[in-house]
Amino acid sequence: MGVAGADQRASDVRLVRAVVVGAMLGGVLLGCEPQAATAAEPKTVAYTHSGVPWIFDETGHQYLIDTGTPRTFVTPHVAGVDGDTFAVQTVEQWDVRGLGGGREVVVTYDLPPAVIPMVGPSFGGILAADLLAERPFVLDPLRSRLVFDDDGDFCDWLTQTEPPVQVPVQVGGGGTACMRPQRCFEHDGMRMLVDVVVEGTPVVALVDTGSTFTSLGSGLQERLGGDGRPTMTVSRGWDTWKFSRLRTLSIADVLVEDAPVRINPDLDAALARLSVETGQRVELLLGHSVLLQFAVGIDYGRERLTLARYVDDRPLETEMFESFGVWLASADQGCWPVVAVAHGTEAHRSGIDVGDCLLSIDGRTAEQMTDVERDIALGSARIEDSLTVTVSDEPTDGGRKLPARAVRLTKRDLLPRQ
Repeated sequence: MGVAGADQRASDVRLVRAVVVGAMLGGVLLGCEPQAATAAEPKTVAYTHSGVPWIFDETGHQYLIDTGTPRTFVTPHVAGVDGDTFAVQTVEQWDVRGLGGGREVVVTYDLPPAVIPMVGPSFGGILAADLLAERPFVLDPLRSRLVFDDDGDFCDWLTQTEPPVQVPVQVGGGGTACMRPQRCFEHDGMRMLVDVVVEGTPVVALVDTGSTFTSLGSGLQERLGGDGRPTMTVSRGWDTWKFSRLRTLSIADVLVEDAPVRINPDLDAALARLSVETGQRVELLLGHSVLLQFAVGIDYGRERLTLARYVDDRPLETEMFESFGVWLASADQGCWPVVAVAHGTEAHRSGIDVGDCLLSIDGRTAEQMTDVERDIALGSARIEDSLTVTVSDEPTDGGRKLPARAVRLTKRDLLPRQ
């Protein structure tokens, strides 16, 4: 979801538990022996992973690292173009930390629908598969770095991980994509598909670093059957998201247990188009909520995915399931706006809704507590801990507090493991 101020889980709790197991789909376990020098020097770029991975250019614009989008997008204001436009062109003097310079990109504000909720004033574009395919790279969320290295096995960068597993993938697709009528572009595809096994069912998945959650449509949900799975529904004002857990998801020699997934019926049409484009039945987006557990190496040229599971127990930025049931934006005019509410929680039953304002948390107001202090207070609480919030269904007026009511909230595991 990537909402601002999402409740961070305590360090003793893991969202996804992954273990290396016996061979299932032909992955190769690497020994990580010293490698010969490569033709090009590695390039390291810092990034943040708040729900999905972002990097920033020198001017402060942020770019999504998105293997699920086939062609790189740049917004018109970054390209120096006035007003709404749609053009495929080379943008002079544009690159991001040395990436993308001299490349032909799509210049537009028309973005993939899944990206639009992430767009803010600092949004600069999407670094997509066409650019990312130029050199092998590894996403290392433990150190918040993106490393481009022609070596392709990434051993020099993999510390504090279990032995890495190389997984064969298929790279293909291509054709015409349209954001809306008369706004279309050609692309070579560069769709990275990987065979996975979901609860014993073979499935083809798209490796999609730009998707906050591993996601499936209603078609795969029906194939798997939904009986007995925990579910959670979250309202975000303009839509609702439903979450569940997969008992097992195997990617070659790596087993992920209790993997959190978003169930999105609207995804069926997009997956159908992707299946036509690639000639395979694609039913799953392998997103950041699972990939964040690993240092993830992506090598389009050699058609392989490298997964090295971290061995330390660290908090996950995509965690949202152990929560007080509300998610908050940054403080604004003396309150924290509510941006999402989980159904079935005390917050939901008390009538707290998206757009309401939290004026205080356990007696401390938004003026007395920074957003960071708020996140620490919420994230450090344990399951069954309670706190009292004051909430108003109207924003503050010039700093004047409007009538508010007190609500007692309890932190719960909203999507328990199976």
